Amino acid sequence: MYSLKGADHYLGGLICRTDVPGPFQYQALKIAAATSTTFLEAYVGNNSDAKHAMLFGNLESVTSGKATLITK
Repeated sequence: MYSLKGADHYLGGLICRTDVPGPFQYQALKIAAATSTTFLEAYVGNNSDAKHAMLFGNLESVTSGKATLITK
């Protein structure tokens, strides 16, 4: 499970819908993009370092509590 605190689905209007009231959520976009890229590298690219980061990294710590990732 992945959670990004304080972000809406459109990141304040940065993606998909420009009629969503801001403010733009640039930091949330950066976190979401980095997390998605790491996931793809891990499970599509079979990158062992990325898998390790997904399983044992501390997303909450590196994002100052803005995002969490729980794996099963």
